[in-house]
Amino acid sequence: MRFRTTLAALLLVGACAGPPAGARSPALMSPETLAGVWTLTVEGRAACKLRLTVTPAAQGYGASPQGGCPFAVAQWRPVPDGVELAGPDGLTLILLAPSGANAFSGFDGERRPARMVR
Repeated sequence: MRFRTTLAALLLVGACAGPPAGARSPALMSPETLAGVWTLTVEGRAACKLRLTVTPAAQGYGASPQGGCPFAVAQWRPVPDGVELAGPDGLTLILLAPSGANAFSGFDGERRPARMVR
């Protein structure tokens, strides 16, 4: 009986413990680092230039497609795993993760491959 009580106490303490000592979320990239003009490509659609700014928007920072861009990107935000490009309503349109120097790769809402490069 004493063994069961000790085992139960150890399991309870283990369940209440926080995350491992070294566990943490990746750091967000600074908006200033990401601001500027990028080329955005989504499979099956025309590529376009996209200007990311550090001007606050409703749910992130302002973004403006350049010259007839087929994407309705109006804002963007850094996230732990990269960058989210969002529409005027704040809903995520494209999620991108770092994939090299000055490059991000990911998918749009329809699971089409997307890439953003400087």
